[in-house]
Amino acid sequence: QGCGLLLLCLSLALEVDILLPAFVMIGASAPAFLFVTFCVANLFPGREGMVVSVVNGAYDLSVLVYPTINSIRIAQEAPLVNVLSIYAAVIIALVGVFALFLWPDRPFISDAEHAVARDAKAAALALESLAGGGDAGAGADDAVAGAERAADDTDA
Repeated sequence: QGCGLLLLCLSLALEVDILLPAFVMIGASAPAFLFVTFCVANLFPGREGMVVSVVNGAYDLSVLVYPTINSIRIAQEAPLVNVLSIYAAVIIALVGVFALFLWPDRPFISDAEHAVARDAKAAALALESLAGGGDAGAGADDAVAGAERAADDTDA
């Protein structure tokens, strides 16, 4: 992708029409970025195939960006720098809006990580209860029950 962007910059600086090779090089690097995003599917257990399909579809549709930009540039007789600046501003605005509304309130954790956290909370509460004195068995049972309620509250 770096070579493609370099050709794109040279095309703008030297006013030479080498946009097609630049776009081909940028587009050819897209599969490398696609493979990196496959792990996102693990965030949606039971729907991994659908998520991979959506991500793949988004990358497939991205091939239309540069021909559209070039068509706008030709139709409006606008400098490519202006068209790309507007495109960048739109992308930055969209990323900001999506981050604002779709950013998760808490981090994703797996069921195994959740179980470990619940057990750690239960152990900490049991130790705290034992350190406070009293009936050790009853305190530990109360601590475990309290930790389970706290873990259930974090699920909601």
